[in-house]
Amino acid sequence: MMMKFLCCALAPLCLFLSTVSAEEKNESDEMKVLNRFLGTWDHAITITPPGGADAIYNTVSKREWSLGKTYLRFEEVNMAEPAHDEFQMLLTFDADKKRYTGVIMDGTNSSTVSAEWDEAKAAMSFTAKHGNGNELRYTLHFTDENSAKGEGAFYDPEGNVIVGIRWKQTRREKGIE
Repeated sequence: MMMKFLCCALAPLCLFLSTVSAEEKNESDEMKVLNRFLGTWDHAITITPPGGADAIYNTVSKREWSLGKTYLRFEEVNMAEPAHDEFQMLLTFDADKKRYTGVIMDGTNSSTVSAEWDEAKAAMSFTAKHGNGNELRYTLHFTDENSAKGEGAFYDPEGNVIVGIRWKQTRREKGIE
């Protein structure tokens, strides 16, 4: 009986201590950079295949902290085709490697992500390596607190451009830091 009481009494304390450490971890300057991404964003995306006509998509992206505030979670859906594969990304800062790292799930496809922040340019440059050898490389530049523009391309394993991508995004609603 005493052991049961002790476990019940210590459980809230353990939960409190783990929450404090997650909040403290989130206070680094590198993690604070990710607050710029929070909220609900509207995107106007242009996909340009080499020698082909542009395709334009409108998407909505919601970005929020994971429950432990360790990862920033990105969710995105194509508004014209809501049944289209959903996009998810988790991003955090790896203090040992001194860079942002994460994963992308796009339908059943997955990628590993690395990124670097340039404070002077208010820009983050991403590289996503897909399992099939293709890479997505792009830079997102914040033009002000509530808007940004991105540009990049998908590359095959030989370094040839598969498609170019560029977009503008506008924050519709600020997220919780």
